[in-house]
Parts: sequence; C-alpha cells; structure tokens
Amino acid sequence: MIPTKITPTVLAGGSGSRLWPLSNEATPKQFLRLTSDWSMLQQTLMRFDDTARFKAPMVVCSEKYRELVIEQSAEISCSLSDLLLEPMKRDSAAAIAAAALRAATLDADALLLICPSDHLIHDTSRFTKSVDDAAALAARGYIVTFGVAPTHPETGYGYIRCGAKLEASDGLLVDQFVEKPDAPTACGYLASGRHLWNSGMFMARADVLVEELSKLAPDLLAAIRSAINEGEPADDATPGLKLGSDAFKTAPSISFDYAVMEKSKRTAVVRAHFDWCDLGSWDALADVMAPDTAGNICQGAVATVDVQGSYCRSAGPEVAVIGLENVVVIATESGVLVASKNACQDVKKAVAALSRPKGATELEAEHAGRVNVQ
Repeated sequence: MIPTKITPTVLAGGSGSRLWPLSNEATPKQFLRLTSDWSMLQQTLMRFDDTARFKAPMVVCSEKYRELVIEQSAEISCSLSDLLLEPMKRDSAAAIAAAALRAATLDADALLLICPSDHLIHDTSRFTKSVDDAAALAARGYIVTFGVAPTHPETGYGYIRCGAKLEASDGLLVDQFVEKPDAPTACGYLASGRHLWNSGMFMARADVLVEELSKLAPDLLAAIRSAINEGEPADDATPGLKLGSDAFKTAPSISFDYAVMEKSKRTAVVRAHFDWCDLGSWDALADVMAPDTAGNICQGAVATVDVQGSYCRSAGPEVAVIGLENVVVIATESGVLVASKNACQDVKKAVAALSRPKGATELEAEHAGRVNVQ
C-alpha cells in the first residue's frame, strides 16, 4: 500500500532533436503521434488515471509549448494540477527543482513521480507495481530511480551499477551512475549482471529533493526559487505559473543526474518490471514497430526497391528508396534525413551543423546561442 497519493510530474520541455526532421522546435517528439493515435505526452498522462494512487499530474514545459500541453491534455480529459512554464531551456535539474519547490509549498512530504514525456510503456499494471515499490522507498527519504534490465549492449543509454539490497524492500542502493558507454564497455555491463539502463524516471519526497539540491546544487536552487517568486500566474483556467525569466536564466544548464544523482548519498534503484523504451532515436522507434517480410517499416508515400532492414517514412513528399540496407530515410516538408541505422544517435550532430551560420565553427555557434540540442 502506498503511503500517500503520488503527484506525477511530467517533463515535457525537450526538443527531441534526434528524431529530426519530424520532431523539431515547433513540435517536438512528445507532442507527436509516433506509435498510436495518441501523442507521447498523452500516453504518459494516461498512465496516471488511477485516482486512488495518483493525484492530478503536474507538467513542466517551455512557455512556447503551453498551448500544445493544454490542448492535448484536454483531448484525453486529463485535468492538470499545475503547469510550470520555463522561459528558456535549462535541462532537467532546473525543471525538477521548480517542481519540487512548487510542490513543497503545498505539502513538504509530497511524493513526486518524475517522468519524461517521451517514454513508451505498454504494461500499465507492471508499471504501477514498480511505482509502488519506489514509493515505499521514497517515503523513507531516498531518491529512487527506475533501472531497466538491459537486453542488448546499448550505447545510447546511461547505466546504473547496482549496490547492496535495501532491507525490507525490493530496492537496491545505487553504487554508481555511469555515462553512455562505447560498445565494448556496454558489452561488459551486459555481461556483469550488475548494471541496469538508467530510465531517467525518479521518485522522491519534495522536501528530500529540495534538501539535496540545497547541498549539491545551491546556486541552481536559489535561481529557481527566485524564478518562482518572480513568476506570474498563467492566463487561463489551468493552474500554472510562468517562471520569472531574469532569475531562471541564471540557473546552470545541467541534468538532474549530473547535479544530484551522481553525488547524492540518498539514491536507490528499483528494477523496472515493465516494458520500457526511450524513443530517443529513429532506430529505437523502428525497433518497436512491426516490419514487413523484407524487414522494412514504411509509412506515408514511400516506395522501396531492393531495400532491406530499413525504416522509411514520409510526412509529405513522395519518396523512393532503392538498393539500400539498414538505413533510415525520413522526409518532411521542412527537411530530409538519410542515415545508417547504426548512426542514428548522431542525428543531433547534423541538426547542430544545420543550425550553424555559414562559415561559423561549432564553438562560435555555441557561444552565439545558435546550437541548442538535447
């Protein structure tokens, strides 16, 4: 039995650049209907319809996605408890700090389940069982992450090295967070049996999050606290807050893993007993779809000749793909991507290159604020 109702906290501010050109700054992947008739955000919100277990969700996103969030939540009759609007991107630590501070003003012991808005999970019953396991540990003062048993030596995910089992629970202490590995290292992680994929989902009490942020990222917490104090109410019936831009822009741009999880002594992990996929790249999306007899997935106005093991999708122009194997071909009115499946993690490099002014170096563009890739 969970100790208290859980507040789902959905992070919906990412740009999803590795799914370019379909995902872009105007409509990033969390708002796209990639695998069903519902967007990734809607599928995430629908996991929390058990009102005996969950409170109404809180969403943190960019100001420019406010209307999309309101429209898509209304489409599935999901009432939001709060909508925190970021004036600019500052990565997940700032978003989680804002959610924790906001929740703590109402209830310091509030249990937050922090979820990205772009994960694919089909088995809701197993998901809620793992959530209950995490809630029991979070109530004891741990910041809990969900670790996914690796099925192959994935180089696109971070990993968690598991430590000792926690007494009277199904959880484990976190021994170490490790970054995205190269292929030989990933093979070693898979063989060790001690490593889990880092899902990027967390659960903790609001007061614990604030305490750890105050110790490990005090400058960031102070900036976000000021941004909340300087914030303005949203201009509609949805409860919400536009965070103050002058304070928010002073917050360091850093992930929650870097800012807190890799340094905290209060971290634990529960094994995710549910199906899970981070749809962060085109090859990952292809892996969750049913191929034809040639191993191809074709969507839209696409014709293939002598093509095998490929994902070809058009959201507009007619596309012909001939004599290729294990490629991704994506066409929209605004751009075209052709890549080896093995290179899909590098799409963000191409997006960065396209964003640079002609003749500018990557470093110059970054300082000019032209390269903004997650």
